Amino acid sequence: MGISEAIQLLGIIVTGIFSYLVWRATAKTAEIAQSNFEIQKLIQKQRDEELENVKFMYRATARTNMYQIIKALSDQRTNLNINVIQQAKSNHEFSEFEMAKYFDENERIMMVAFYSLYNQYLNKWWKDSTGDWLKSTKGEDVQRKKESSIDLAEELNTLAKQIVLERRYK
Repeated sequence: MGISEAIQLLGIIVTGIFSYLVWRATAKTAEIAQSNFEIQKLIQKQRDEELENVKFMYRATARTNMYQIIKALSDQRTNLNINVIQQAKSNHEFSEFEMAKYFDENERIMMVAFYSLYNQYLNKWWKDSTGDWLKSTKGEDVQRKKESSIDLAEELNTLAKQIVLERRYK
């Protein structure tokens, strides 16, 4: 065997070694890429779960606030109590960003309608023309205010149930 044949054999062996090393590196890269993909899927799943948990918290807060209003209105059936009405939140207290991120369009529309009806009621029965709370209610207004409170409680309860049921089936 001559020098040129030995060099050719050495070239073949070196090429084989490098080919093997490239093949192993490619296989390792594919394994790493697959691992990265799996990790990315887990991270995305965790983010999605966190977002759903936050959405649930926002919805629970919204429901609690709405049912507090409904209860305050229902409590007016027997005895008018301005303190209960004043303690109930008169708006959802979520920013536009939070509303867009954590509630779907239909929920946002229903919540705006809910609080709009409630504020119309407050302005008609519990506030004066300047927006200050009335100090007292007199005469036949007492009975009309009670009836209006009960009617609105039923209407808002129907609206709140639609929001809750809508979420349950999505």
